[in-house]
Amino acid sequence: ISATQAPEGPLTWRAWQQLAASRVRGGDLGGAARAYREADKRAPASERPEIASRLGWLAKEMGDSGVARRQFARSRSGGAAEPLVTWVILAITLAIGIAAFLFQRRVEFLYEWLALTQQGIADGEYWRLFTANFLHIGIAHILFNSYALYSLGAQAEALYGPRRFIVMYLLTGISGAVFSFAFTHGLSAGAST
Repeated sequence: ISATQAPEGPLTWRAWQQLAASRVRGGDLGGAARAYREADKRAPASERPEIASRLGWLAKEMGDSGVARRQFARSRSGGAAEPLVTWVILAITLAIGIAAFLFQRRVEFLYEWLALTQQGIADGEYWRLFTANFLHIGIAHILFNSYALYSLGAQAEALYGPRRFIVMYLLTGISGAVFSFAFTHGLSAGAST
């Protein structure tokens, strides 16, 4: 305990890990989980899969199967969390794209309401700078952008974390829409930026 309260050093994570192990032996699973989470914050990347596995087993023992599943996934993926934000963005994009493709005549309002147009922005419809990123024109367009998001999004989310990834995704999408608005005249959509 005193080693975890000492000034931070390169081996502080080991003190937290040892504290967690002693709490497991003492039957304090909640305290052990908290200590392993502290160790996980400080551990080198090479040690995080093992800590994630231990957190998975603790969560399973405490009856939290959702947390256990996520921690076991982290342990298998080298310590990176599941790319939740990537999957949510992909699901939204594909849902809008499939709806637009299957019900072309019935959902023309999607393009009229969501796509980036010069007139829409001139009328003060600034949400189009955001929504155009989730709307695509044609099946090849949505498939290409979805594949790019699938292959690169998970890596970016693991590298930067889910919060930074969503901020980067939205800001680059909006900046791309601003450039599209500034340099093109006509309908614009897609998450290529």
